[in-house]
Amino acid sequence: MNYCRKCGAKLEEDAKFCPTCGTPVNVTATSNYARRKEKAPVFLPALILMALLFSAFIIIAAFMYMPINPVSFS
Repeated sequence: MNYCRKCGAKLEEDAKFCPTCGTPVNVTATSNYARRKEKAPVFLPALILMALLFSAFIIIAAFMYMPINPVSFS
């Protein structure tokens, strides 16, 4: 299945122009767009996981180096 390289709309097999945006169809570019679209979902969860781990590391490090002073109620 081919997709438009500009807007991502589905294209007919014999289409010369995108029916949505009018961009000329290039067969090699459309197949590259489809491959990039398949790989994208793996990148986002990995990025979110790395951000969460980094945030947890910063919070734990902040608590480790925080001075602990006893509280006196007298």
